[in-house]
Amino acid sequence: MKFRTFLKCLNVVIALQKHMTAKHRTRPPLKAAPSRCCVCPICGKSISYRLSVHMRLHSNERPYRCEMCGKSFYQRSSLKSHLSMHSDVKSHSCPECGKSYRLQGMLRVHTQVAHGDHDSFRHECHLCGRRFFVPAMLKDHLLQHSGEARFQCATCGRRFLRQNALLRHERRHTVDATTVHRCEVGKYFSL
Repeated sequence: MKFRTFLKCLNVVIALQKHMTAKHRTRPPLKAAPSRCCVCPICGKSISYRLSVHMRLHSNERPYRCEMCGKSFYQRSSLKSHLSMHSDVKSHSCPECGKSYRLQGMLRVHTQVAHGDHDSFRHECHLCGRRFFVPAMLKDHLLQHSGEARFQCATCGRRFLRQNALLRHERRHTVDATTVHRCEVGKYFSL
């Protein structure tokens, strides 16, 4: 019975992907990039992997979805890494203090924060002086100071500081989840 439920969910995901591609794609289908480094035509970033994978960042296409919580990812490797969050197994241990983590990235952050050189926290908030190891964390932190809620729910109009908060909120707006499905643009469709 679980396998049938899985197949039904898989069919919904596939139908949603086809719907998004057919109805909401704003540019021609993406072509795979050559194996050498290339430059993104949208953001200008040099990338060493397939251009089609990078372009998912700009189109917000997330074809890899966690069956346990519904969170979606741009890359299969990100989904694989995320799946360890649903497990109690903490297979990455700190060699200095023995503390264990589910994700290699969390161990890396722990090692840097707890045992590393604090000069590596070179990304400083110009408003409050708080320092960050990763530039993306500083950028996220600056949203707290601006108070600018840039992400708005298409269904109810509520606004959010962060996109992940909006996506979590939008999952609450469901319409008979067994027969009708909602795409990212806010339109409803059925299989």
